[in-house]
Amino acid sequence: MRFLRLLLFPFTFLYSLAVRLRNHLYSIGYTHSFTFEIPVVVVGNLSVGGTGKSPMVEYLVRLLIGTYRIAILSRGYKRKTKGFRIVCEKDTVTMIGDEPMQYYSKWRNEITVAVGEDRAEAIPEILFQKPDTQVILMDDGFQHRAVTPHLALLLTAYNNLFYKDYLLPGGRLREPRKEAGRANIIVVTKCPPQIDVSERNDIAKNISAYASTAVPVFFTYFAYEHPVGIFSDLDPEDYNHVFLFSGIADPTSFHEFAHSKWNVNGIKVYKDHHTYTSRHISEIACVLQESGHKKIMLLTTEKDAVKLKNNPDVALIHDLPLFFLPIKMVFIDNGAEFEQLLIKQIQSSIKK
Repeated sequence: MRFLRLLLFPFTFLYSLAVRLRNHLYSIGYTHSFTFEIPVVVVGNLSVGGTGKSPMVEYLVRLLIGTYRIAILSRGYKRKTKGFRIVCEKDTVTMIGDEPMQYYSKWRNEITVAVGEDRAEAIPEILFQKPDTQVILMDDGFQHRAVTPHLALLLTAYNNLFYKDYLLPGGRLREPRKEAGRANIIVVTKCPPQIDVSERNDIAKNISAYASTAVPVFFTYFAYEHPVGIFSDLDPEDYNHVFLFSGIADPTSFHEFAHSKWNVNGIKVYKDHHTYTSRHISEIACVLQESGHKKIMLLTTEKDAVKLKNNPDVALIHDLPLFFLPIKMVFIDNGAEFEQLLIKQIQSSIKK
């Protein structure tokens, strides 16, 4: 890995120059950044993915829904459309992207979900079309400097902490480590639930080398819930063997949990935001036929399930024991403190 990083160093150096120049222009005010009266909460990271942004966005929705009228703004990565659009009933995954569809599927009549590449243009559009909006959650927006958020949440995964990583293409960082200094709150995700206080203190100390010591650092883990049938109400308790497949940035925790609960007969990993074609679905359907095992189920992630539900080729797997594993983010020890900080910031922004 070190040799590859050295080999890619010239490209990493050029990328670093470009990113640093861009951020410098924003910092000195040469490139304009817009601030909105409505509270804007950004959930993002420094890396190219796999830190758990979607579970964090969903955590925030559950916290705020019922008190504030919420809008989620996402880029809609890998969608086939361009420009701004507010998600509606007729939209499909290919039109808006998998993560926005996941949000919309859960809260379609309770929140606004919108997609738009240009966040600075998208926010006024949301406020024009949905004038009762009180809080905007910007999904994966930390690097989008054209909008200055009221609160910036920076996520970093326990198994790939940003201060141990390197800039693209030699590493997975989209921005230099020092940009963590723009965060108001830092959340370490995907921690072992039993992580001890001394290890947490060490991580927080290393983070403070790049972010202010005044910035609070929280620690979270993923809690997996009972498998849910995608097309049927089959009982997952009837199956003790699983075949795993997924198209997410980092399926490590998904795989580890499955190994702790079932006999894993096989694993298929696709790229993040993978689009399932008839060929892929046929491959998945053949797994059961070839296994010869009567108690094996197909298990995937919630983000993948959204894409399968909206896939025209689902007839191939509609009758199979196909399940997804719901996931929630859980704070270790001080979740109440995190929630108080968030709500306090939103309330103070609204009063202004």
